[in-house]
Amino acid sequence: MPRHITNLKIATHDVRGLLGADLNKDVPAKLHALCRTWIHRKLDIVCLQETWITESMIPFAEFNLNRASQLLGGGDWVAFSASALTAHSCGVAILIRSALLSSGTLQVGPPTPHFTGRLLTLPLTWGSHSFTCVATYVPSRVQRRQCAFITNTLIAVTALPGDEIYFG
Repeated sequence: MPRHITNLKIATHDVRGLLGADLNKDVPAKLHALCRTWIHRKLDIVCLQETWITESMIPFAEFNLNRASQLLGGGDWVAFSASALTAHSCGVAILIRSALLSSGTLQVGPPTPHFTGRLLTLPLTWGSHSFTCVATYVPSRVQRRQCAFITNTLIAVTALPGDEIYFG
């Protein structure tokens, strides 16, 4: 039987590098600090920007994310990612507390990562609510690129099915 929760806490966080610079440590300090914040705030879903996680780094990042969370008593997370093309640029992700998925409280549809690592859409169902959670990272500095991304990419997201769309 799915666990009933009356509020779903969704947040967005620009992490400017999920793992930080200390990749040789058992659990990177930055990731540990981020997990502490998310657990303290009792977040259910976290949309991340600027993860700087490339495809080859995803297993390492997911392992250390859950290790840090477990050390803090926060339980596991399930990560959905649109990987960065290169380290130190882009990358977005949506993290969901695994207990919400394993209990049936939240159902997840197929994720749709954008090839640029700047957009990830994830259809979700929570009780009678269907919505799309979107992690996005708009190009910075060049206004022309920002406008093109919004016009060509984000506008299309608003046509997705569901009750609402949550951008982060």
